[in-house]
Amino acid sequence: MEGIEKYRKAGKIAVEVRKFGEPLVRPGIRVLDIADKIEKKIMELGGKPAFPVNISSNDNAAHDTADINDTRVIGEGDVVKLDFGVHVDGYIVDTAATICLNKDFSDMHKVSQLALEEALKLFRPGGTIKEVSEVIEKTIREGGFNPISNLTGHGLERYDLHARMEVPNVKTNIDYTLKEGDVFSVEPFVTNGGGYVIEGASALIYGYEHDGRIRLREGTKILEMAKTKFDALPFAGRWLAGSIPTIKLKIALNQLSQIGALHSYAVLRERENGIVVQSEHSVIVGDKPEILTL
Repeated sequence: MEGIEKYRKAGKIAVEVRKFGEPLVRPGIRVLDIADKIEKKIMELGGKPAFPVNISSNDNAAHDTADINDTRVIGEGDVVKLDFGVHVDGYIVDTAATICLNKDFSDMHKVSQLALEEALKLFRPGGTIKEVSEVIEKTIREGGFNPISNLTGHGLERYDLHARMEVPNVKTNIDYTLKEGDVFSVEPFVTNGGGYVIEGASALIYGYEHDGRIRLREGTKILEMAKTKFDALPFAGRWLAGSIPTIKLKIALNQLSQIGALHSYAVLRERENGIVVQSEHSVIVGDKPEILTL
């Protein structure tokens, strides 16, 4: 399989970084400090971030990361999803853990972990996405909670974070048959809310889409960095803070998003303000599924 050792190296880095990152999440610690330390650790270990580390708390489910000069801190009793990716020469793994600073939500967390464990067993040649999704939903509902229906796992390919088939957390008609060597990220999202996320007002993560007609020279610089420095993978506005003055950077990012040259990833929150937990691993399909991030 092409890139197998690079996938494995990325996985080993991700495991070490996750162990490093979880203890950082405690009350009073700045979100910005956690993000910076995790992303720095990935690079120290020989990888690159496949996307900005997501630090999404409570009813925020995904796509929340630190902003430039972010003053937010982890609160007492927060339920924090720590979601990050590592790539080695474009071969990506994606993993997440939930840190429950409020023990009232420990059972929900255990259900997400169980749903992930049961799903990963099915990543053998000849299995189907339909079977995987059905098991995820069944496990979550039997645990007394709701899966988030519009958040999914996804295929992984070189320099492609969301490749091929989705892996829904609810029963689906997707009848894709798993093949030897396929790589997927599986991520059950579980909530005590209604099970549906909506976009919030803010976006702190961006992804390259195409070159556009740009009025600001800072916009040209951002697109060039998005393609080359960040390998056309998602990036954070704060990653550019040392290259472009903050005010001009925010104006340019907004303009590029408006014309579609960049995709802006809005923070996603549970529609009924339910608490959300997440568990995630990346896996290679085989007779014995190889879990890269375990």
